[in-house]
Amino acid sequence: MIRIGVDARLAYHRQAGITRYTRNLCSALRALDSGDRFTVFHHRRQPPAKRIPTEWRHRTLFSPVHHAWEQAGLALELSLGRWDVVHFPDFIGPLQTRLPTVITVHDLAFLKWPEVLTDDAAAYYGQLPRAVRHAAGILVPSRHTAADLAARFPEAAGKTTVVPHAVDPGFLQDSMEPESTAIPKPDWLPDDYLLHVGTLEPRKNIATLLTAFAMVHARPEGRRLKLVLAGASGWLQDDMEEQAAKRGIENACVFAGQLSEPSLAQAYRHAKCLVHPALYEGFGFTLLEAMASGTPVVCSNASCLPEIAGDAALTHDPGDPEEVASNVLALLNSEELASDLVNKGHKRVLEFSWEKAARQTLNVYRAAARQT
Repeated sequence: MIRIGVDARLAYHRQAGITRYTRNLCSALRALDSGDRFTVFHHRRQPPAKRIPTEWRHRTLFSPVHHAWEQAGLALELSLGRWDVVHFPDFIGPLQTRLPTVITVHDLAFLKWPEVLTDDAAAYYGQLPRAVRHAAGILVPSRHTAADLAARFPEAAGKTTVVPHAVDPGFLQDSMEPESTAIPKPDWLPDDYLLHVGTLEPRKNIATLLTAFAMVHARPEGRRLKLVLAGASGWLQDDMEEQAAKRGIENACVFAGQLSEPSLAQAYRHAKCLVHPALYEGFGFTLLEAMASGTPVVCSNASCLPEIAGDAALTHDPGDPEEVASNVLALLNSEELASDLVNKGHKRVLEFSWEKAARQTLNVYRAAARQT
């Protein structure tokens, strides 16, 4: 039996990817019933977050998240407890403690596009070199991210473990039955549409998406289609909307903003296909979410996306909008192809599970704890 601390303070501030990762991982670790003693660290203003096991111990930390005082505060607060290993899922672990630390590095987008960072964010992520050196174990969600990390920080190679993420359990409810009517289409969604899910920022390659959609929209089979872009406002969103207007498709584009989980599930379920031409991802949750929802996937062949998609998607060069459009049109014109991708997607998504991720993560915890 080992004593494990897991940091969930970010859940107070954000309900996005890292928070969902932490919640799903904790739920899966609890289901393993390994006999280890877990403590979840919470923000001082937040009660135990949804899906984090109530059976576990809970500890309030006062150290502010992503703050200049965070490291000093963590050193003090962690010295007051007894843990064999602590896991910090938000890239940066405590740097001033002798406790074995495991960190999760989800991607290195902030190093590739540093111009999108605020000064505070740049200061926080600027600690990554120290965090990598200090960590006893590093979790990454894909082989591509592991290679990316090792190329920039060679000292990471010997202590990095690839632990793929999985679909949020909410996306699997009723989704594996193609004829299920459990998720009705809401009025705000168009009758026929392509879907893109992700923050509107340059690495998502929205400009190429808009160019490709303009090509599709100009064809007879694409004239009724809309493009729904679901995601939070990001860097240069205004430019994206102007680019849609320049391509003459502003009335065919729906900038839906960040959707709630139920609304996002509806958007996936009723889309003709997901189009994801990203230049870079650390994992690619959206591909698996679409597959779990019975929606065909068109994605780029960049970074980790082929690794996640397997043979269950049509892939393209992220710099070639004509290839993107060609793949979309192929799906629109072939029910057989669309059905084949849906079937492959259902099989592919089942290859990723939070139970498997929890078992692999627990092994990393135990290896790190032995370094005391």
